[in-house]
Amino acid sequence: MPTVFEQLRDRVSATQESLRTLQGEVAEADGISTPEQEAQMTDLQRSLNEYLPRLERQADLERTISATAQLLQRAPQPMPDRTLTGTSAQGTEAPQLYRSAGSYLVDYLSARQGDASARDRLAVYLQRAAANQTTADNPGIVPDPIVGDVLNFIDASRPLVDALGIRPLPAYPTFHRPHVTQHTQVGVQTAEKTELASRKMTIARLTITAETYGGYVDLSLQDRDFTNPEIMGILIDDLAGQYALATESATSLDLATGVTATTVGTIGPSSTPQQVSAAIYEAAAKVYGTSSLMPNVVFSSVSLWGLLGPLFPSLNPQNAQGAGFNAASFEGASVNGLRFVVCPALPANTAIVGATAGMEVYEQRVGTLQALEVSLLGMQVGYAGFFADYLINANAFCKLNYSATVTAAASSKA
Repeated sequence: MPTVFEQLRDRVSATQESLRTLQGEVAEADGISTPEQEAQMTDLQRSLNEYLPRLERQADLERTISATAQLLQRAPQPMPDRTLTGTSAQGTEAPQLYRSAGSYLVDYLSARQGDASARDRLAVYLQRAAANQTTADNPGIVPDPIVGDVLNFIDASRPLVDALGIRPLPAYPTFHRPHVTQHTQVGVQTAEKTELASRKMTIARLTITAETYGGYVDLSLQDRDFTNPEIMGILIDDLAGQYALATESATSLDLATGVTATTVGTIGPSSTPQQVSAAIYEAAAKVYGTSSLMPNVVFSSVSLWGLLGPLFPSLNPQNAQGAGFNAASFEGASVNGLRFVVCPALPANTAIVGATAGMEVYEQRVGTLQALEVSLLGMQVGYAGFFADYLINANAFCKLNYSATVTAAASSKA
């Protein structure tokens, strides 16, 4: 037998169908309705207005009945061999059973309303029936996001190269720099009509050869097109950074090995600012005395930056020897009027006082290179450049003598 809901639903459907039929007839008559059609549509609309509230109430009732039926289906079956502890009317503990789905439903609803005893009686069933659901059970809907830029900790700065100044490379891999090896001579005339001093000038060639630096990666087109962040930009940035590190390291090695002059005074971990200052002045004097170039820079390894920084604190108003030392930056420091440049590629415990005119750097960057491999659906991505550094005059530089065991007294005597 149809339910009340189904009967009301059928009546509403029939009324709606009749109303649509009338609307179609009016539309065929160019929208002009007869009095009979107007009366029928009014009656059908009144019937719909009466049916709809009743249909809505019956729909709510049907949903409640359906939800209750589903809850009863999830309720445990009677368990004659399992007893739960309840409280009898006399206050004594007595065994209690869920003998039907209805009794289980009563406890369930009571527990939802805050009944602690009903909640306790249900606990054993809930513990028994509940299944743990974790992210391991549904990896298909757990997001796997990639957040932010790629972490790539490379310091691609070139402090030594930048301090020396980069000159454009000629259009030849090997070129020459003219270098005066003998100067003319001027002297006092011994007497009238006597011959003046005379000496020829000799100009030799310094031969400079550029080296080629470069690297590449063989990349699949799938990796190029499907990555996010896209791999191409990351690879090119990293290749450019490695190029900078390689050229800075080469320049640092040529400077450190090419300079042989050292100070007599020795600095070390226990040196005072005055002792370090005296050694720097000694090196500066040696540079000017042997090359006629005025020193303008102190190149330092990271280890000696850590040693000299505390000796010349930038916040000390009484410090007249150094300024600008900062543990958060390599920039802006000076000592004894000379620019202090920290060069991470220099060997440990190396400090060189010098004139930047004594060493030259030439460069022509090729930059990014790309070539497709059609048969492999791949491409080669590379980065290259032509680079040359040349120690024009080794006498334009002087190393500070360093000893890890030197004491303040020994440094002072030196």
